[in-house]
Amino acid sequence: LCIIIWMEAKPREAAVNSLVVHPNVAINVETSLRFAQKRRSSTRKPQTECVRPRLSANMFKNDARVLIVCTGNTCRSAMAAFYLQWALEQQGMFAARGLRAWSRGVAVDGGSCNPKALAALRANGVPTGEAEQHVATQISEADVAEASAICVMTRGHRERLLLLYPGAVDKIHLLLSFSPITFDEEISDPYGEAQERYDGCLALMKPALDTIAQWCRPATWVKGPRLIEISITVQRVGNVDTLLETCEAFLLIDAYWLPSEAELAADGKGGSSWDCVSNFQPVNATEVTKLELRKPLVLKKVANQPGYKGPTLIKWHAMLDIHGKFKQQFALRAFPLDCQSLRLRLEMGNVKAMRYIPVEQQEVLVSVERELCPLTGWSWVAASINFTQTDPCLSEQSNSYAQMVIEFHLARQWMPYLWRVVLFTFLLMVSSTLVYVMDPIEECPDRLSFSFTLLLTSVAFQFTIHSMIPAVPYMTLLEKYVLSSVVMIFFVALWSALVNGAHSISQENASVFYKWLDKNAGLLHLTLLASGHTAGLIYCVRERRRQLELLRAPSCNAPAKNIQVKRSSHVHTCVSSNDGNMHSDQFTSLERTLSVVKAASAAALL
Repeated sequence: LCIIIWMEAKPREAAVNSLVVHPNVAINVETSLRFAQKRRSSTRKPQTECVRPRLSANMFKNDARVLIVCTGNTCRSAMAAFYLQWALEQQGMFAARGLRAWSRGVAVDGGSCNPKALAALRANGVPTGEAEQHVATQISEADVAEASAICVMTRGHRERLLLLYPGAVDKIHLLLSFSPITFDEEISDPYGEAQERYDGCLALMKPALDTIAQWCRPATWVKGPRLIEISITVQRVGNVDTLLETCEAFLLIDAYWLPSEAELAADGKGGSSWDCVSNFQPVNATEVTKLELRKPLVLKKVANQPGYKGPTLIKWHAMLDIHGKFKQQFALRAFPLDCQSLRLRLEMGNVKAMRYIPVEQQEVLVSVERELCPLTGWSWVAASINFTQTDPCLSEQSNSYAQMVIEFHLARQWMPYLWRVVLFTFLLMVSSTLVYVMDPIEECPDRLSFSFTLLLTSVAFQFTIHSMIPAVPYMTLLEKYVLSSVVMIFFVALWSALVNGAHSISQENASVFYKWLDKNAGLLHLTLLASGHTAGLIYCVRERRRQLELLRAPSCNAPAKNIQVKRSSHVHTCVSSNDGNMHSDQFTSLERTLSVVKAASAAALL
């Protein structure tokens, strides 16, 4: 009762700092604090901003070792530790400063990382190779002594650790006390629940873990690889040449990186020791028309994220223009129903000295102004960006180089080819059935002349298609269709010659039989023509859908999901993992055509 009365006149956090030093009464104090907090909440106005005790970026100024604790060390703490380790590795922090993040449990009963926790990590792009080898481990005194910060999931975990290790009172914090969104909340155990519960648990912890990763970032570059933060504006994508397999692209790259202590002390007057222009090399560019800085290199203050209480960072900022023609490699087996990925590869030095990373304070890595990208004959489907590195086996010195790959996923507009090639080829195939109107005996020369005229016309269409695509070692879908028309017309001419030849060596009264046989051959020809086109149209619809699904499928490197394709008045997000409906009109027209052909085929068969 005395503690409760005393709490009425003293702020909560000051009381915590004074009372938790005595481990014997820690549990009673926490119970009293909760009761007093309820009484104060009924009379005191709600606070708009929570004061966070002892939490600041200075906690991780030196080499930081973050220990995350839960109950069994199979779900919450394991997910949080592996996510934090991955976030630090993405920033190069492990190599630059030797940081460590690991997890332990207060009541471990053996076991490994929960499969649902592994699935939640994979859904957020975190590699799970090391997590699959995780073994639940009980917390020890050595872990507490090594850790510079201990993050727990609940107040019960904090109370238990204070009872066991009272000297670590300044190290132990609730994990969500680092979150800019929530504060002083607990993370309940998702063990035994559905996959959605694990996904939500990791989503609740991510803001706090991202804040810790951001606080671990140094204010200046000391050693290790240069971390080059990248933001790209695509000013132009056009002139996609299928025959030459090239495209044009104009890029405006905003690059940020930390200065060294000497550069910061000189206020940037001596420039940066890292050369921006020479370290941005378009690898697959066949022609580079522009590669230069748009503005002089400057030191710039970078705004902090909401909820971040650390110091404002000062970074080098460079705006680089890259204009050029980029070589592509198209897969044209499904031409003209194909979908292609335009790849722009930028490469810089050894990953031990520099690497690409996304800009921290921006949600959009790449923005595309669609009105400035005249993609004639193509439609946007999706886009992706990957920060990778080259294979060391490809280098004579076994070096691996940092690489950034920007992909624009496009779908070819098939309607022009339908009207210009497919329709005329279809009319030629239908016209070949007119030979059965002529008498197979008396008008055989006219039938042969008509058939070979159609045959030469089909061959001319085959040469027209060859002028549209490169010399690939396989046949495209359109070539197969035109070739089928050539084969069909050739067999019509061959049939006419065989009927006339057979009649010339047979008896005189056999003409009636050969005319009847020719009539049935014409009916068979019509049936095969209708059924073949129906089956072909169904195959085309499925192939188009398969091509679009291949573009939208996530890649092995988990591409970033924040690429926008902008219009003039509104922004349309076009992401590789989205279920976009940008081609619903084309699908509707394909399915409508399919239904019409089905009806026409049924009528022809009847």
